[in-house]
Amino acid sequence: MRDFNRRNLICPGDLKNEDCLEKIKTFVGLYLLSIILYDKIIYVLFVTMNTRLESLFEKYNLSEKDRYEIRQIYGLLPIEKQKNLLKNFEVLVYRLQRIEEEIGAERKILIWWALDNVKNAIDQVRKEKTLQNTKKGIDFLRQEI
Repeated sequence: MRDFNRRNLICPGDLKNEDCLEKIKTFVGLYLLSIILYDKIIYVLFVTMNTRLESLFEKYNLSEKDRYEIRQIYGLLPIEKQKNLLKNFEVLVYRLQRIEEEIGAERKILIWWALDNVKNAIDQVRKEKTLQNTKKGIDFLRQEI
């Protein structure tokens, strides 16, 4: 759209003032209408893409946690990237599943490591108690002899 400044408001000499005002009103009206239409188009696009996003959540049976995180990120993305996310949603789900599997494997390793440490600590305490009890027994026997 052309720049709308005061120079554009000056009507040519062959137009009457009323005609000039009508042209300005028409221009302003069309400009406002274009803004409203743009907002409506963006809203329809937003609703359509959000509906598609929700249907993809259902299709791939994502957890509430994943759904929440994707919605948060999705809302911050520009429209073109939102479209790309919807188009490549299957890839995103695949990556999320791989990450969840890796986290699960790491969690198991950490649990086994922690259990092993606890077992070793218990064994160490038992050895120390056994050693202390043995020393007490030896000391008691020495006193008895």
